[in-house]
Amino acid sequence: MPKLVKLPLNVTASVEVLNQASSSGFKVAVKAQDDAVEMLIHGAIGDEWQGLDSGSVANFLKGHRGKPVNIDINSPGGLAYDGVSIYNALTQHDGPVNVSITGIAASAATIIAMAGDTIRIAANGSFMIHRAMAIGIGNQKVMLDLAEFLDKLDGQIAATYAARTGRKAETMLKLMDGAVDGTTMSGQEAVDNGFANEVIPLKKKPTNSDATNTATEVVTATASVSELTGQFAAEARQREVDAVQVRLSLLKLDEAQ
Repeated sequence: MPKLVKLPLNVTASVEVLNQASSSGFKVAVKAQDDAVEMLIHGAIGDEWQGLDSGSVANFLKGHRGKPVNIDINSPGGLAYDGVSIYNALTQHDGPVNVSITGIAASAATIIAMAGDTIRIAANGSFMIHRAMAIGIGNQKVMLDLAEFLDKLDGQIAATYAARTGRKAETMLKLMDGAVDGTTMSGQEAVDNGFANEVIPLKKKPTNSDATNTATEVVTATASVSELTGQFAAEARQREVDAVQVRLSLLKLDEAQ
């Protein structure tokens, strides 16, 4: 009997992308420190082998209650409900959550990003949202049921974006539609649309004024060192003079006796 496979991928392109994301070229790690938890999300959302499934993340956060969480994202997405569950685990975490998108946050990874109290994105990074996808096998009724299921899921994802950006869910759905399959934004466009607070700037070549200021600082520092050196030398000479005077006084005392 035909069965409906309701496993929404919500990933940017196809299964190929998901396979690439699971290759050895992507890494994910979590590192606990005394003052913060560092979480690196560089892989496919929902991959338990990389610790990116919702259960692994939720358990990890429970083990580090109250600590700030710093998240670095470079992910093409993955399983929608793992993204939703990780988002909810982060929003319920009793410590600040800071998100930095250093490459791409696409699909399910964007849902996770919305949990940040602060969200920063690289100027040369990307932010991509689109409607959920799923695999279905069955007759007409099965397909209609799958379409209804995806429509509800899209509404839930749009509501998540709307809550974080302060914009209407209908606007989010239009962005999720895009021209073909979703909308890809640059770092600045993500900020302009309310998906991030701040752009991480590109590293620029120092200007002449920067070089002048640096040179001035070096000259000032050199002058300070010279002054200190002169002061130490003067004090050393004075100590030598004082020592000679003491020796002369002792000689005169011996002669007098």
